[in-house]
Amino acid sequence: MTRPKVPDDKRIRTAQACESCKRRKQKCNGLKPCNTCTKRNLVCDYLANQGHGHSTSSNGGQSTIIVSGSSPAKRGRLTPDTVQSAEEPGPKRANSGATQPIPTSSHRVLGTTESSRILGLPTPIPPPSIPGQPAREPELEAHTRQSTGSGADEVAEVYTETRMLQDPTGRLLYLGDSATLSFLQFIRMIVESVDGPSQFTMDPSRHRLMELTSTLPPDTRTSLLLPDRKTADLLIKSYLINTAGLIEVFDRKAFARQLDICFQDPLEAEPTFLCLLYLVFAIGLVLATPALGSEEDAIIRKLQTSQTDRAEVFFRNAKCLCDPTSGFEDADFWSVQALSLMAVYMLARTKRNAAYAYHGMAVRSGYALGLHRQETMVIFPVADRVVRRNVWRGLYVLDRFLAASLGRPTSISEDDCSAEALVTPERYLGQEKYLSDTNTDPSSSGGLNAAVRSCQVIGIILKKVYAQRKISTRLAQEISEQCKGGPQKYHSGLHWRQVMDTTIDPAHGMAVLHVNLLYCHAVILLTRPFFLYLLNRMQQERLGIPRPMIRPGSKMERFSEACVNASYHTVALVHMGFMGKYLPQRNPFIIHFLFAAALIVQSSEFGSLHQNPNYADTYQKAITVLSYCAKTDPQASRVVYIMSTFHMMIVARSPATSTLRDPTSIPSTPAGFLSADTPDPMANFFLSHTAPAAPAAPAAPTSNPTSSTFNPAPSQPQPQQQPPPDLDGRSSTNLTGPSPSPAMIPSALTPTTSAGGDLLSEAEW
Repeated sequence: MTRPKVPDDKRIRTAQACESCKRRKQKCNGLKPCNTCTKRNLVCDYLANQGHGHSTSSNGGQSTIIVSGSSPAKRGRLTPDTVQSAEEPGPKRANSGATQPIPTSSHRVLGTTESSRILGLPTPIPPPSIPGQPAREPELEAHTRQSTGSGADEVAEVYTETRMLQDPTGRLLYLGDSATLSFLQFIRMIVESVDGPSQFTMDPSRHRLMELTSTLPPDTRTSLLLPDRKTADLLIKSYLINTAGLIEVFDRKAFARQLDICFQDPLEAEPTFLCLLYLVFAIGLVLATPALGSEEDAIIRKLQTSQTDRAEVFFRNAKCLCDPTSGFEDADFWSVQALSLMAVYMLARTKRNAAYAYHGMAVRSGYALGLHRQETMVIFPVADRVVRRNVWRGLYVLDRFLAASLGRPTSISEDDCSAEALVTPERYLGQEKYLSDTNTDPSSSGGLNAAVRSCQVIGIILKKVYAQRKISTRLAQEISEQCKGGPQKYHSGLHWRQVMDTTIDPAHGMAVLHVNLLYCHAVILLTRPFFLYLLNRMQQERLGIPRPMIRPGSKMERFSEACVNASYHTVALVHMGFMGKYLPQRNPFIIHFLFAAALIVQSSEFGSLHQNPNYADTYQKAITVLSYCAKTDPQASRVVYIMSTFHMMIVARSPATSTLRDPTSIPSTPAGFLSADTPDPMANFFLSHTAPAAPAAPAAPTSNPTSSTFNPAPSQPQPQQQPPPDLDGRSSTNLTGPSPSPAMIPSALTPTTSAGGDLLSEAEW
């Protein structure tokens, strides 16, 4: 027989526990909020369909609906029907106290309160829908928590804003949490919650993914004629310059020999090599930016202004000769090289999804050929081993870049790779004999090593932070240990100050630029969750939403500061390359790094989180470079629009910031607060050291783990410091002049040197 229902006043056991106590298997008293959630400062949430009918308190009429969830598997999708049924039995707990009904007329109306639910801010007036734009599905909040007791571990759950964006063909393409566009959407939600709808937040293209389509008619006949030798050499040079430090696909001496055969005896040229050559021509033409007024400029301008898209013609010629995708089932090593080049070409043409697909095919073919295992190399000559390793390492760099920029899973698992399949053994780093015998350019070899090291860190961040959707300061500290030294650790010529030398060889300059930007981007990816959490928290506090205090000088605050410092450093580096006259107008890697950093800079200024008096100058540098790139790159033009509209919001808001009360939970770090017992979390990113005396040989550092961090524009004036280096890069006199302030220079450790002078042995390669 059925047991009678026990009245609430006589019930001994709790009728329903909150979701937080259920998840943690802790005792719940059934109140709203319950005792456990009150003590831990957590969102107390009950499943509405179980009929929990506790009342809520009000706070000045302000209301914000909070829906918690710790992982994607535990968060359900809301629809108008489920929202309606959820409201009838009992209201959700509001962060500010009261509840507010959710409009259920359409998905679009529901999506307008999405930012308020996630950010914990008052719900803005729903903006009018834009015809023809796909509606955003609501995302449920991944709440962030922090231990504010003593110096214990501080944990923050990564805010999730996974997106499905429409490409020009109408497909919906996935972008994950690490993607810059996902971060941009979350910033839009913060801005809209604070200042309401604007040109920045209601960007008509915000639901679309820019993917360019080919302008070449499908019936265009392919011409397999080679360009003249001078044009060919110029395009090859452009390719080598603009891919330095990121990919190394060829044995350069063997490539030069086969190139001579193509022009001296075309009938003897191998079709597979011609396929690779046309792909090099296509990439070189897209990325080429010769000096204005030079003879090379006239040649490139003639090709680029032709009625026919010459770069696309070169690409189709390559596919016509030997299409690696059509013979995928019997792919050989050359097809892995070709697919790698196709991925780079698609990135340069703003076809990121196609690049992701080509790269995936290259990785699978590489696995089939054993490129990921060291023991498979013994049957090949030393020169072949080097090029096979370099191709695999280039695929690894592309893999981590694509995974981070698109927020998608990685294709290469380090668990399946031999240790030396990715990184050159330290005993061979810096040996000129090894470099000459293996036909390797020193800066390119060192740059590829440094790029792989940074990408290993990025892979760890994607796996342990963004895939798990939470990060702790302890984990961040452990990961930051692998960032010690920076790119210059692997080759002395990779120090970031080399970028300031206006007489530097363009290939060397681009290698330095690529690896240092990749390093800074790894720092940004690691520390951005802390920055976003504190930014959101500050906006809540400005609007009067009570939040628990954060300890002065907390590790979370320091990691957030490292994110902003790395972003300012990124903008300064790119501008140095621009002033050095070797920055290309079209480079997908640089545009991505600059965009990600500029968003951090602008977001910090908007929220007054880590204020920098030189924000206006840094913004102007970024816009100058992007406007220069926008002349030929539609992606850069799109970034200029986003940054300009965001800057308008910052300028319009700045006069009113003085009327907002200053938040008390994010104080600046007191002088002398950090000691040897509490190490600076940023010390692994930007250590102080002695400035290099000459461009080619940076001096050994004198690091201080508790010193100030690198900041091209320090937020706190320090009159006793020496003037900062010339970040404009207009002269190279700084390289031999007085050493700048230690607080102005990022980390550098003594470059790794070889332990022995012998050449590679068969067993080791």
